[in-house]
Amino acid sequence: MKKRILFRFGLFVFCPLLFLLTSCADSLPEPPDSISEEKAALIKAVLDPRQTDISSAAAKAGNLNFIDPRGISPLEYAVISSNPDKIRTLLKYGADPLFPDVHGFSAVHAAAALPDTAPLECLLDSGVSPDVVGPGGKTPLMEALRLGSADAARVLLARKADLSKADDRGRVPLCFAAMARTRSLELVNLLLDHGAQCDVHDEDGQTPLSLAIDSGNTETALYLLSTLPDFNSGTDTDLIGFLAMKHAVTAGNIFLAGKILEKKLEINSTLSLIYKTLTLVNVEGLHELLARNGLIDDGKTPLFWAAEADNPEMIQFLLDHGADPRAIDNAGNRPASYARKLESTKLLKKASEKAKQQP
Repeated sequence: MKKRILFRFGLFVFCPLLFLLTSCADSLPEPPDSISEEKAALIKAVLDPRQTDISSAAAKAGNLNFIDPRGISPLEYAVISSNPDKIRTLLKYGADPLFPDVHGFSAVHAAAALPDTAPLECLLDSGVSPDVVGPGGKTPLMEALRLGSADAARVLLARKADLSKADDRGRVPLCFAAMARTRSLELVNLLLDHGAQCDVHDEDGQTPLSLAIDSGNTETALYLLSTLPDFNSGTDTDLIGFLAMKHAVTAGNIFLAGKILEKKLEINSTLSLIYKTLTLVNVEGLHELLARNGLIDDGKTPLFWAAEADNPEMIQFLLDHGADPRAIDNAGNRPASYARKLESTKLLKKASEKAKQQP
């Protein structure tokens, strides 16, 4: 992970591969228009389930580290065909498991995306590191987690995949588990059982908790909340809670907002108030980091965020829990100034008048 600044913290058979390949480096070569007859024969042999011995085809093809017009290497075809015997044969004849396809991903990354772990285990048995880096700095473990491949993740963890290794955005494997489209909670539990840390952040200041909220993984977010201390500790954990509250309010997730308040986050907190209570040692780049996540020292409380989101239900929820409708931000505005819906404005103005009449 990058230096911590704030927190401690047509071929449908190839669908899994196509789902994996989501980024492309400009410097990577274009697939060739054609390949030699020997190389084409090898790929045909790899894909033919009736042809069990591809040794002759591999020997005739010469250098096995090439991509075909689809941008896929022979080894990658063997991987996505889930054929360990053909994988071993290709490795024997010189196929490089780290050779990139047209998108820059290795056969190891492709194997990590599959539900069948046999190809992945076969490649790892050949001595390949589980932490090989692909485009964007992503490791096979990150790809397995992103796609919800729990079995592949277990295989990689058993081979000591690095839980602290970050991609180019500063995201560690736990971030990918928190964002996973499927089985997110299972994956998060798996990583935590292997020693992953919750109090980490990426280069945009996002934490696994805030990423889970943004991804709609409420159960995962709830579990991550349970692993953190209360948000009135005077430590950087309070900022994790404040950030999570912003994401919950913006997403309109009243349930999670309530759970965050149960962790003793002050409902009328502002970023500047939290700063005053923190016992941080190193705050280099603090303002810039939080600003990337939409958190600036603007004097806004969660009620302001609800007003900006124009969510009457969230506004009412926060008011019911003690949010101050007469709070003033650094621009001299009250929450009602940011609401656009008539219902939101009425709620805030009514609450403001009521608060004004109280001693």
